[in-house]
Amino acid sequence: MKIRLFFAILTTTLTAGVAASQTTATKAFNTAPHEVIKLIDAMTRLDMIDYYNAGSNTASTIIYDEGGSITDLTDSKITFTLSDKVTQSLYVLPAKGDTIIASVKTYRLPAVDSSIEFYDSQWNPIEISRVIDLPVIDLWLQKPTKESREAFNRVVPFVPMEITINPETGTLTVTNDLAALLPREAMAELTDIVRPSVNYTWDSAKGKFKLAKQ
Repeated sequence: MKIRLFFAILTTTLTAGVAASQTTATKAFNTAPHEVIKLIDAMTRLDMIDYYNAGSNTASTIIYDEGGSITDLTDSKITFTLSDKVTQSLYVLPAKGDTIIASVKTYRLPAVDSSIEFYDSQWNPIEISRVIDLPVIDLWLQKPTKESREAFNRVVPFVPMEITINPETGTLTVTNDLAALLPREAMAELTDIVRPSVNYTWDSAKGKFKLAKQ
């Protein structure tokens, strides 16, 4: 127990020592500061990895007595639950001279909506606009016109968006969940107007997601 506790403290306090070339999703999960993973302490993170590697479905108790468990783990991606309605994923993205880590939290309440943050390998925050230009109204519209913008603005108060990243293919997809937000009649107005998703590709040389051909 003392050895595991020492290791847990060590991994969380030496984040600056994680070299970009050695960053994996597991290491990112273990070294992420409290500001990035607020509900899971260092010891619990180690337990969650042990359970996942052992093929166990055991959930670890996190803050507020919610059960947390890892649902997906590769060298470049880790996804874990924070509650029955909230998941968080860390993605490791290669970039020139460093590694960029994306943190995506997804809420299902019931519309699916995600938030995204970016960090360098030493967990210094990176301004979102430096890495991606998230969709605005004209990107959601199949053919941006005065009429389509007016129709969109008439029925859409905001766009709930699910963000997913595939580090292996270097793609990021933003999928709208307007169907869970709007009444059926409103969605009928948008069927031929709004794209279901917007796609991006990762440019490792620039450390940025570029808009893909839609």
